[in-house]
Amino acid sequence: YYLDTDGVDDWMEVKPTLNLGEQWWHVGAWQSDTDGKYVFATTASFKGALRHAASVWKWRNAADTGQETLINFDPTTLHVLTVEQAGTNSISGRANGANSAGVIAPYDDSGDAQGLALFSQENDNFNKGLDGRFYGGSWGQEALDSDQREITEAYIASLAGITLP
Repeated sequence: YYLDTDGVDDWMEVKPTLNLGEQWWHVGAWQSDTDGKYVFATTASFKGALRHAASVWKWRNAADTGQETLINFDPTTLHVLTVEQAGTNSISGRANGANSAGVIAPYDDSGDAQGLALFSQENDNFNKGLDGRFYGGSWGQEALDSDQREITEAYIASLAGITLP
């Protein structure tokens, strides 16, 4: 089972909203159909959102000069995506339990309205949302150790019918 979004008007604010200015994590199974769409936003600024672009997942960089590859993995293929932000200056990603592009320094959007919305570039309205499928996910704020991350990744993968290594 999955949510099949068309990238035109589907978006969902998550309540209660999370304070995503500092440490947080997300594990979810995504698949994108159209280049340049956003899967989730953590603030009212488009600079705090995960985007599918040029066959990779990207996040706005700290210098605000563009977007850096968060995960070097083709988003058109169904997979489990894990994103972890340790603070306003450190974010990393994984696909199917591995294959990370490494830690990047993201744009510091902690001064913007915090909160979470799915399938949008901003958390306060629909903008350039995901054209694709969302198979399920989990968000949190506390530290996610490697054992907890592996358990969460395996659970989401099982929902999506993916076998992790």
